Amino acid sequence: MVDAFKGLIFRKKLVKFDLSKVPEEKIIKQLIDELKKRYPNIHKVLIADRNKVIAKNLCKLIRKFPDAKIVAVLGAGHVKEVKNLVKRYLKECDIIH
Repeated sequence: MVDAFKGLIFRKKLVKFDLSKVPEEKIIKQLIDELKKRYPNIHKVLIADRNKVIAKNLCKLIRKFPDAKIVAVLGAGHVKEVKNLVKRYLKECDIIH
């Protein structure tokens, strides 16, 4: 609430980017880092926990259909971590070496 109020009063922009395009990875990282620092609980629920669920579900699909190509549509803020988690989960299960 405080940040929303400050934004209305002071019109301060932390990062400028065009929402009609996928932001650069640098901007995504900056926004996620700021969210994690200022609102760790929100970050956990909206990003970290969701990444784990998405990655686990993708791993289930990969195990069930090992020869299939699987397509996942993710928000830009999830892509990097979900990829890392999928690789880690699959490695833990000895699917990739």
